[in-house]
Amino acid sequence: MILRRSRFVHQLPVSKDRTLIVHAISHMRLPADRDISALVEYFAEPRRIPEDCDAMTALLPNTGDPPAMLRDAVERSVMELLSREILTEKTPEEELAAVGAKLASSHGRDPAEIIDRYRRDLKEGAEPYWAVGASYGLDDFSEARKRVDIILFGDCDIQMEADFLRREAARRNVDLRVSATFPDDIRFASEHKHDAVLIGALRARHLVAEDLANGFNPHAAYIAHATELLTKLRELTSAPILIDNLPEPTVQPLGLAERGVKGHRTRFRLTNVALAELRERLF
Repeated sequence: MILRRSRFVHQLPVSKDRTLIVHAISHMRLPADRDISALVEYFAEPRRIPEDCDAMTALLPNTGDPPAMLRDAVERSVMELLSREILTEKTPEEELAAVGAKLASSHGRDPAEIIDRYRRDLKEGAEPYWAVGASYGLDDFSEARKRVDIILFGDCDIQMEADFLRREAARRNVDLRVSATFPDDIRFASEHKHDAVLIGALRARHLVAEDLANGFNPHAAYIAHATELLTKLRELTSAPILIDNLPEPTVQPLGLAERGVKGHRTRFRLTNVALAELRERLF
């Protein structure tokens, strides 16, 4: 098999030993350490796999792994880079023709819309405005792990949680592919491959601590938002849906957080109880 770096891939050094790999068509962004960046750079010229794997191991002299293990890690990393379209079997002309063919099949529809849909299909990770992911290295690709694709719905907190989930899953020998978006983007569940859905804290959580003069429970707005979101998601997907509890206030001194039935801590506890009841009712 002959592989080369995609003509659409750019490597942007962002700090010492850290490179951002960007695919111009899919908008895939992969933060990579020095080893992965060196592998991608090596494929600036066409290379044969597995014949050239020994030469690639020479690019990584400081890993400390036995040669056989290092070669295996390199081969797996190359296959992962191929699956993410960072590497390709196509020539530059064939790549360009393949992209043109996808746009030509739109039969007059806006080509920009087709590209946006293609990018959403391949999306991985959080919104870059909210979160920075750890660099990928050989260890992230060097083991055969069970792949699980999940979608995260939530605001800024879930965006920052995405990379932590990926790394914790890797510790448990799971290749977790996380795609995060916001609660308003419900149609993403019908467009993106997934095995499960995780919902983080919703925007209405800020209303839980406010005083309501209309007689409603403090968590009424939050539960209404969660009910609407869960109902719409279930119409689009049969995958398991998980929803995060709200963290209880831990500010010291507690003050209002501990003041009776209307205290903040009690309000958030009751919200979590209502979420559990909602789950039983809907599922």
